Amino acid sequence: MVQAELYSVTDLAYVGGASSNTAFGINDAGQVVGSYFTPVANGFQEHAFLYNNGTVTNLGTLGGTTA
Repeated sequence: MVQAELYSVTDLAYVGGASSNTAFGINDAGQVVGSYFTPVANGFQEHAFLYNNGTVTNLGTLGGTTA
């Protein structure tokens, strides 16, 4: 008999900007990384985010022009 895995789904909320969040990965600690687009003077800029223990942190562009 195969036992079903138990999991929960968490709404990561909306960081802000011009589009919704896109998650790219999750680790064993439940931390999620992803990106979203935010408006800037000449268009849009992609920012990275980290979701950890109920908090979404904007990581910015990580030093470049896009995350």
